[in-house]
Amino acid sequence: MRRFFLFVLFALLALRGVAAVSSNDVLALRLAINDLGQTFPRAYTREVEFLKRLDAVRDEKEFAALQREALLANPLLDFDKLLVLRRDFGKWA
Repeated sequence: MRRFFLFVLFALLALRGVAAVSSNDVLALRLAINDLGQTFPRAYTREVEFLKRLDAVRDEKEFAALQREALLANPLLDFDKLLVLRRDFGKWA
């Protein structure tokens, strides 16, 4: 069943001129968006919007922009400050 779904998805994308975007990438992003929506239903409120936009993607640039936006909307990445440490491990690194 999954193979059939992937085949149909790839065929539809190829017909729409999205040959540059791998069907595996599209499927991976779709699964990530679904997972974030199920894991954080109150905080990840744009799941439906992202999935609709994924269905309408036409080229690799548009896909990359959507991928970045959808994955950075992860509620676990919602913070104001970032602490960066620089370590020197010498010969042990």
